[in-house]
Parts: sequence; structure tokens; C-alpha cells
Amino acid sequence: MRVLQEQEFERVGGEVTLRVDTRIIAATNRNLQEEVRKGNFREDLYYRLHVIPIHLPSLRERTEDISLIAEFFIVRFRKELGKRVEVDPAIYGILENYHWPGNVRELENVIERAVALSRDSRLTAADFAILQKGPREIDVNLADLDERGLDGYLEKIEKTLIEKEKKKAKGGRSEAARQLGVKTSAFYYKLEKYGLL
Repeated sequence: MRVLQEQEFERVGGEVTLRVDTRIIAATNRNLQEEVRKGNFREDLYYRLHVIPIHLPSLRERTEDISLIAEFFIVRFRKELGKRVEVDPAIYGILENYHWPGNVRELENVIERAVALSRDSRLTAADFAILQKGPREIDVNLADLDERGLDGYLEKIEKTLIEKEKKKAKGGRSEAARQLGVKTSAFYYKLEKYGLL
């Protein structure tokens, strides 16, 4: 607090007062005013840090920036990973239509993964398939509810999803498990459980 207010301090065990000329840049994803009100953040520290506040909207609130930021990461990872990949402009539409719950860090990770795993000299929509998973269509409705109630209904839904993904996955059962977000061992267990082996 003294450094922030007076720009001076003494080292532990020292007797000489040292002066510093600094600017503090602090960032948070929390509402600090709310945290101060709740008693989770020191009010005196808040007012010493809160000199020039800058609100940076989340990525989903500024979709017009996504292509620029993505291009920055693509150039960076091309250099870092030694990959000579071009970019299919269609991927920018995919990136702009995704909701980015992990914000810029998620975008960075997605771009790094796409560049690192690209097998071609061009990044295409296929390299960003992880972002294109929409809700899956399920051919089960409430009329299928049997005497086992909700458990039976959920098993039918699970079985339907597994059957569809197993038929659709070009990379075999491991790929189907990955698309469903389960471990391969759990996927094999469910295949056996539903007689789908």
C-alpha cells in the first residue's frame, strides 16, 4: 500500500528508504466493486488501483476482432511450430460464430492445436471441427418412456447417440468416443452394455 501511495519502501531488515517510479497494471475478470461490497477485496487497495479503469469486453461481445486476433495467433504459431500453413478464409466465419466461453485464451489454444495438428498446407474448416459441434438430433421422444421411467428413457437416448456416432465416426470407435466426450474404455463398456459390439 505504501508503494502504491507514496512510491517508497524499505527492504526487510533495511534502514534505507528506497524510491520507485512505477505504474501498476492490474487485471481481473471479477467485478471489484461488488467484491469490495462483499468484503472480499480491500477497499483502500481498490481505490489505489482504480485510477484509469479500462473495460475490455469478452471475445463474444466483439466478434469483429476475432479474425484479427486469430490471424495474430496463426502467424505466431506458424513461426513457433515451423509450419508453413495457409488459411482458408472460411474458417473466420466459423470462429466468429462460436461463443468462446474461454475467451481469448481458448481462441489461442484452438489456433495452436489447429496449426500443430494440421496435416495439410492449408487450415480448413476440418481443422476447427471441435467448434462446430451443434446439438445432436435424437430420435427418442416421451412416448418411449417405459416402466423404468427416467432411467430407461435416458438409456434409450444414450444408446441412440452411441449408435449414431459409431456409424458416423470415420476414425473408428476411438474417434466416436472422442466425439461423445467419453474415455475409450467407457465407450467400449457402453457398447457392450447396449449390445452394439
